[in-house]
Amino acid sequence: MRIGYYVHHHGRGHATRAGVIGAELTRRGHVITYLGSGALPDGDQVALASDADEADAPFVDPDAGGRLHWAPLGGGYAERSAQIAAWVTQARPDVVVVDVSVEVSALVRLLGVPVVVVAQPGRRDDAPHALAFDLAAAVLAPWPARLVVAPHLERHRDKTVEVGGLSRFAGHAAGPNAAGGGSSACASPNSSESVASGPRADGSRDAGGCGVAADVSQSTAPGAGSGGAAIDAAGGPSLGARRGSDSDGAAVNVPEGLSAGMPRGAFSDATSRGAQEIPRVRGVLLVGGEGWDDAELPGAVERAVPQVHWRTPDADHPVEVLLATADVVVTHAGQNALADVAAFGVPAVVVPQERPFDEQADMARALDDAGIARGLTLGATADEVAAGIRELLAGGDERSTGRAWARWCVDGAVDRAADVIEAAARGGVADLAAGTDADDLEGAVRGSRHGIDDVARAGVAERGVREAGGAARGVEGGSGWPAATGAEAPALGDGTLQ
Repeated sequence: MRIGYYVHHHGRGHATRAGVIGAELTRRGHVITYLGSGALPDGDQVALASDADEADAPFVDPDAGGRLHWAPLGGGYAERSAQIAAWVTQARPDVVVVDVSVEVSALVRLLGVPVVVVAQPGRRDDAPHALAFDLAAAVLAPWPARLVVAPHLERHRDKTVEVGGLSRFAGHAAGPNAAGGGSSACASPNSSESVASGPRADGSRDAGGCGVAADVSQSTAPGAGSGGAAIDAAGGPSLGARRGSDSDGAAVNVPEGLSAGMPRGAFSDATSRGAQEIPRVRGVLLVGGEGWDDAELPGAVERAVPQVHWRTPDADHPVEVLLATADVVVTHAGQNALADVAAFGVPAVVVPQERPFDEQADMARALDDAGIARGLTLGATADEVAAGIRELLAGGDERSTGRAWARWCVDGAVDRAADVIEAAARGGVADLAAGTDADDLEGAVRGSRHGIDDVARAGVAERGVREAGGAARGVEGGSGWPAATGAEAPALGDGTLQ
């Protein structure tokens, strides 16, 4: 199958997600081409001309009277559109994934190619977004079912599929609450089972509901944390280990190329009193390339919660190593950051940043309402962040342990996303979007990677089965399908084909 993947230029998040999905599609034998004017994943690429060149300013009627997001008269649109059309004509793709752009979605559909629109959270009930959803063969939402972050997509339920959080670390993250690789992290939406169990009698606990026990009974070596003793990763994949150390001198065995580190709570700082050590928890301050809206917030948080040893990812401290060893994280509400935090199962305070359509504000609220993380509101102060951190560290509920992140359905999400794209190319995702009844169909589906196809062949598909409240009911198949409906739509940007 030939697949095109349009990547919006704003930030690196879209490109990161495209790389995660594209790698799985490539593994399945499909040929992927990435198109965009910003950062693109490695592979076959088409570098598009900019449609926001300052030489074209002032932009005239950029929203076409409110019907589009970015189509200025006299702008650099013709060359860009011609490049896309030329590639479609030459490559003849079976489907194009658009992450994200209303205009590219419309152009590709006009060229006779089915489109998968990647959803974004926020209040996207405007006319341009409605156009993209109407034209899409499928709407792929990178969050779990039943999360209320895009109620306007209710009318597109017949083609909207939530697949769970898409993280580059899924299946590889190490740590006591990390999702396990290769198993289903998500119960079917109508399941009454808890998504995460408590500690086991043998000292291990279920790794975020993934069915893989991560060993948290391992204690650190004597003197670990300040004397340079090796501290092995708890849980995590067997990827070989490279020797590393944090800036405090503690040696860490880190799985080659990916993640792992010290068990949470194992960190301690040597003090001026010689051999005495004061245990301290580890914290991560995680923000995207645009930085915090309030540049003073990180410093204020560090001062407000001094008992936490805070770090921000950098070249010497990769995000995967910090998350693998963290007891708490303060993060923005971007989708990739949330998926990565979920992959490692770190208790989180989510501080939304100003973004178009209130996408981060709505996501933080939904996470808080669901009891997955401590979500704050726009403009949250350092004192409010500090209160959230203390609440998590005090314990008392699932989000304080990080196990609530199992409901983010990171494990298996990329496989489900690839299923959606393949289904859209074959003619639509109605069966995946409508879901099936878990009680009746669990046995029919189990063991099949494309369980819905088997169910349909068995003649027992029940399309359109709904629970009260409008959520589709679903069954968890062999690839971990959590059966979904009701999601969101594409994001805008600062001025690209949207």
